[in-house]
This record gives sequence, C-alpha cells and structure tokens, in this order.
Amino acid sequence: MERIRCREGVIALEASIVLTLFMFLILLLYSFISFFQVTGMTQYAVLKTVASMSLDPYEMEALQGSGSVNELLTTYGLEQSNAGNGFVSNDKWYEKNESGDYEENSEFFRCLKQRYIAYLTSGGTNSDADQMLKSARVLDGIEGINFSESKIENGDLYVTINYKIKLLFNYEPFGIGDITVKQSSCSSIWGL
Repeated sequence: MERIRCREGVIALEASIVLTLFMFLILLLYSFISFFQVTGMTQYAVLKTVASMSLDPYEMEALQGSGSVNELLTTYGLEQSNAGNGFVSNDKWYEKNESGDYEENSEFFRCLKQRYIAYLTSGGTNSDADQMLKSARVLDGIEGINFSESKIENGDLYVTINYKIKLLFNYEPFGIGDITVKQSSCSSIWGL
C-alpha cells in the first residue's frame, strides 16, 4: 500500500515538472512567432517604402509630377492610388549635387517616415502606426523606429530602420531582454 502511494507522489512530481517546462516552451515559442510576425510586417513596409521612393525623382523630373507613374502602378495593382495618404509625395526630398548624383535633404527623413507609416498602416495616420507598433511590443511605438542610418549614395536609396522589441509576457529567457532589430533595403533611384 505504501509503495503505491510513493509512486503516485513521484508521478505527480514528474507531471508538475514536465507541464511547467512544456508551458515555458510554448510561451517561448509564441514569443518568437510574434517576434517574427512583427519583423516581417516592418520589413514589408521598408521594402515598399524603398520601391516607392525610388520612383519619386523620375516622377518629378522626367514626368514633371504628372502622376503617371502612380497611375501606371495602380493599373497593375502595384501601388496605392490615394496620394493623400502618404503613398506619393510631390516634395523634392532629394537634390542633385555638382556631380549629378542624388543626395538627401531636410525633407528626406520626413518623407521617408511618412511613406513608411503609409505602407505600414495601409494609408493610416501617425497615431495608427504608433498604436500598431505598440501593440506589437515595439518599444516607444513609431517614435522607437530610428531612420537615421538611411541615406542616398551613388544614385541608390538605402533605407535602414532600427528598433527594439520586447518579448511577450514580460519574461526574459536566458537574460536576452529587449531584442534590437536592424532592417534595411536598397534600390536604385530612377533618375533622368
């Protein structure tokens, strides 16, 4: 009789250890799935921003801001047609230097952030992007996205964003804390 009680105690102890480890691994897996979901969402916005902004100089210089590029892309379902939501800009965020290469000016980072928000939120506002990123556990929301490494160099547009993500459930497996993410994309600028 005592031998049966001893086995029941061992089984209960083993079950509690295994269930605890199982729950920890499930939560860790869920955290990493949500991490990759957020990085995928932000990388998509970076790629679309680069592709869109690389067409702006051609639109403004060769087509004199006629909107033809946007109309063409909209026809084939590649671009958003609503220019008022940040997908298109008539601002000259680029300048040509003496050698004829493009370089960023003071409008560059404003336009970059506006275009990024448009693609991230499908035409939403700054507050929509902030709310979306905060719910995705990006630290400081849209203000936590750092565009400062973005540049124009040798006729290429480089967009780089840096941000930090906090894992779900406020636990830090293996002491990793907040995860710093750096994402970038590059495209040649369509010039004259």
